[in-house]
Amino acid sequence: MANLLEIGERIEPFTLPLAGTNETLLSSEIIGNRRTVVLVVGDEGASAAKWLSEAGQRMSELTERDMTVLVISPGPESEARFATLPTPVFYLLRDAYHEEEKRLGGAPAFYLVGKDGTIKRADLTFPPLDTIFQQIDSMPMRQQEMKQDP
Repeated sequence: MANLLEIGERIEPFTLPLAGTNETLLSSEIIGNRRTVVLVVGDEGASAAKWLSEAGQRMSELTERDMTVLVISPGPESEARFATLPTPVFYLLRDAYHEEEKRLGGAPAFYLVGKDGTIKRADLTFPPLDTIFQQIDSMPMRQQEMKQDP
């Protein structure tokens, strides 16, 4: 059973390799600068694949909300499911030794992190995108953004 981080906490910075490349991603370059979804998918990943497929079809809504999705996957077997995700909105990260998975409370795990760098939502499942969009749209910073860019 996962032991999720708490709402209001910050996710400590981490560096993981980008799947299929020789590059790495430093989480602090994204978390705290953009609204970020962190998905810890674990070995199975079927429910994450469904969520990510829908998210990929709703790219304009993610972009409009200044969102990035970090998918933390343990290895090549599960990565094959997510190989076609478009950057810079989606980043597939390899956590071969499950270190970040453990630090983030296990898998599966879903975190929504605001632009202030704090966790706004933590779930053991992958919530519907409409629910996430409603939550984001109710945030004060997002309300200001919507007034500025009608």
